[in-house]
Amino acid sequence: MASKKIYDNTSHFPTDSLPIPDFPADIHAVAIYNRFGERSQDSVYSDEVPMRPMRLFILEHPSWNYIDKYIDYGHSNSAFDRMLKDCRDKKIDLVITACASKLARDSVSVFDRIHMLQECSVGVYFMSENLYSLDENHAMVLSLLNALALEENYHKSYAIPQSQRFTEGEYKTADEILSETGE
Repeated sequence: MASKKIYDNTSHFPTDSLPIPDFPADIHAVAIYNRFGERSQDSVYSDEVPMRPMRLFILEHPSWNYIDKYIDYGHSNSAFDRMLKDCRDKKIDLVITACASKLARDSVSVFDRIHMLQECSVGVYFMSENLYSLDENHAMVLSLLNALALEENYHKSYAIPQSQRFTEGEYKTADEILSETGE
């Protein structure tokens, strides 16, 4: 991996001391994707601030062309859907996002979206994590993160009905649970 100057030393993104991935030479069309909470009246200003490091990162790669920014708010996926269509139409080679949580609302959805983009031969670069989804060296890290996300999702799917039963008064004492399991 080549070590390059990335940009100013913000605390949210990699600094000069971290090597960035070696991106393929055939990357030319680069887009930015970000997800925010509900849109506010000040969102024009607040949306641009997190985009600045990503735009500067693109500028440091002379062969890259900034295509567009795609921003979703709250539960909306319209910008992601529009970006995915542009990826399928071969208008985008790389998507840059601030971090994995900005790609989707939950971990499982992050990996579903990575997979959708990979089917279009489009990689995702997560600036905070310093991971590039199409880099062989990062594939294991992403696979482990995916496995953890699936496990987390499984536990949530079990815990939610249990907590609903508890709030509805249908709960058991520890002794009752242990007697059922034979312990």
